[in-house]
Amino acid sequence: MDIMKKVISGLEHCIPDPNKSLHEREEENECRHAECPYGGKEYQYGMGCFWSLMSDALALLKEQEAVKPKSKVRHGANAQIQHFCGNCMTMLHGKPKFCSECGRPVLWE
Repeated sequence: MDIMKKVISGLEHCIPDPNKSLHEREEENECRHAECPYGGKEYQYGMGCFWSLMSDALALLKEQEAVKPKSKVRHGANAQIQHFCGNCMTMLHGKPKFCSECGRPVLWE
């Protein structure tokens, strides 16, 4: 299971369904680790799967942080500035909002 699907499934198991009655939601406050992808080996008594889930969710969010482009000046008769993705160094054409190779947002100043 890829990390995105695992985090989504973990969150779906951790967050009580708002459409259920208050009594049903209170019963769901306990971790349903048997159904959760973070249960089993990752489940820690007293801490549940919460910390593993939060760590993975944080890593996914950091992967989406915008990166500043790297710039290089091309000298010669047709001097120009070339921009590259600050994450994967793919050449950026124009001033795109996202890198076409790695998908990271590009932070233009």
